[in-house]
Amino acid sequence: MQKSAWPDPVRTTLDLDDGLLAEAKALAARERLTLTRLIEEGLALRLRRATGVAAATACPVLPVHAGRGGLTAAVADPRRNSALLDAADVNVLVAASRSDHPHHPVALHWLEEALAACSLGQRLAVLPMVAAQEFLGALLAVDGVQLMALSGEWPLLEPLCREHQLVGNAISAGWIAAAVLARRECLVTFDRDFVPLLPSRQLLLLEG
Repeated sequence: MQKSAWPDPVRTTLDLDDGLLAEAKALAARERLTLTRLIEEGLALRLRRATGVAAATACPVLPVHAGRGGLTAAVADPRRNSALLDAADVNVLVAASRSDHPHHPVALHWLEEALAACSLGQRLAVLPMVAAQEFLGALLAVDGVQLMALSGEWPLLEPLCREHQLVGNAISAGWIAAAVLARRECLVTFDRDFVPLLPSRQLLLLEG
């Protein structure tokens, strides 16, 4: 049995939405956690965000690039998405990695909070970035951060493209949305094009 992270546990009764409870049980099973541990981690995250209490471990120093110049050709448009960080827009990473990016403060703040959450047992999954390889390497050196192994999104992609009539470059956004739906994660992005593709509980829009 997995030991609770908190001393002197107290038994209590919670009245939870049936759908939410089913999703929580499924997530706990995938993560090999007890339901109690999953609820504890969620409460700890919510309390930390509400009170601004620092995480138990310091956030790593990330190699932020201060030089001028644009993004690489593959990510030249900062509004578009091409990869995920725990279901996050790769351009959130690019913005966080460059101090000259217009969305740098917002992106870096979110990323630092996400990394700090790793000390509470959370996990971040990343796809290889076309740009900022040193930055990606620093992320992967943090406990709880790993490269994402995608699977299960393809059966969702075709109906999603058909429903929303996605063509051309929009199909890449559909692929990301399908991956988020398949993994039951929350997409963190600056791109409002995902609003019709994902339910609100699986989309966090950052404001630049």
